[in-house]
Amino acid sequence: MSLRSSIQIGEIIRNAVVFDTKNWLGEPMNSDSLIQAVQDLFSLLEQRRVEYVLAGGVALLHYVEGRNTQDLDLLMAFTALEKVPEIKISTQDMYFILIFRYLFLGV
Repeated sequence: MSLRSSIQIGEIIRNAVVFDTKNWLGEPMNSDSLIQAVQDLFSLLEQRRVEYVLAGGVALLHYVEGRNTQDLDLLMAFTALEKVPEIKISTQDMYFILIFRYLFLGV
């Protein structure tokens, strides 16, 4: 993925978080850190040669303009996660794994 594409994806997620009024309560976050975290994630996946498919709301934006999403959906082989220990598994079943957090975000 190009640097420009990863920046655009980071901006989409940042904008969705910033403009969602539910997120206005509580501690303000450094929303620009989301852009950098997305760039770092895609750089890491590329450096470690992890194959993935971009899915969900971000992928839909290729076809539909103006959709917001606050998450990033990636499909990849379970074995690929071994190459990226920075990604922590929250739950898993026979078919799916839910990633609870990505360490670059510090969440």
